[in-house]
Amino acid sequence: MKKIYTLIIFSFFLFSSEKSFSQAFTIVMPDTCDVGDTSTDVEVYKLDSIMNDTTISLSIEVVRVQNVTTPGWKTEFCMNGTCYLPTTDSVHFTFQPHQHDGFIMHFITSSIPGSGTVLMAFRNLTPPTKTIYKHFCVNSITGVNELDAQNVSVKISPNPITSGSVFSINISSKQNSTTSFSLSVYDIIGNIVSKYSNLNNGNNLISLNTSQGIYFYKLVSDNQQVSAGKLIVVQ
Repeated sequence: MKKIYTLIIFSFFLFSSEKSFSQAFTIVMPDTCDVGDTSTDVEVYKLDSIMNDTTISLSIEVVRVQNVTTPGWKTEFCMNGTCYLPTTDSVHFTFQPHQHDGFIMHFITSSIPGSGTVLMAFRNLTPPTKTIYKHFCVNSITGVNELDAQNVSVKISPNPITSGSVFSINISSKQNSTTSFSLSVYDIIGNIVSKYSNLNNGNNLISLNTSQGIYFYKLVSDNQQVSAGKLIVVQ
């Protein structure tokens, strides 16, 4: 009977240890997109996001597996206390027990408006192996005219938006109240998916029929961009 109890206890601790270890290498950051200006360095996500909650060291490989950007743009990533050159696509290091670290993806934009998308793979090479993929993207439709941006505020509700449903875009302009606006919605690679004209100062009700994902909008008045932001569409 004593041997049976010993076997049960040993099996319990073995199972618990394996379960804890397999769940211990975690990436808590979401797929992240942002709106950036031209000729600048846009930082996307920089929180404490990569975690080794085991009691042993882990062999970790981080790989930039996809890098699609507007010509002239560059991307680079920072982690483990180091920012790597844009030409570096993969790094390998040892993650110490209970070590937590942040991750920063940089999009270095040029004077050319456009977009960039990066797919990163975070691989735990220590058995049981595990790979987690994360997308990062930035859209820089064009530079925002700062003077106009200070005079126009935009509130979209709700955001996230349910595809096909009506949502509200409230435009508050300190300029002429009769000014009309146009709204363009872009996907993450810069393609226009929808455009709305003759929007007015105040509350405007419109609908967006598109697939689930992250989109960007640009609000224009008198051929000048006055606001830009991000839309999240759910099903």
